[in-house]
Amino acid sequence: YLQKSTPVIAVREAARVPALLASVYQVINGLVFIGEGVMVGCSSFFQLSLSTLVATIATVLALNKFPSQYGLTGVWMSFGVFNTLRLLGVFIHQKISGPLIEKVEEC
Repeated sequence: YLQKSTPVIAVREAARVPALLASVYQVINGLVFIGEGVMVGCSSFFQLSLSTLVATIATVLALNKFPSQYGLTGVWMSFGVFNTLRLLGVFIHQKISGPLIEKVEEC
């Protein structure tokens, strides 16, 4: 695919890793969008906003660090930090604190 996008070899080389990261992040994004949709449906707005806030702060920190070390790949790595932390927020909602988990009663 990259061979058809540009005839410039240096551009193809620079785009190789970011393109792979972007492909992996699409899987994460799909899970995040589904999970955040469930959070909205459950009216878990506070937890959703808190998760987004934490992910945004971590992304800003990553953007201050990664691009200077990894260039364009670092920007995409920062985007991965954002979506991975959002996925963690969805996981916490679905498995630990959300209204859809099974409550275990203690005897």
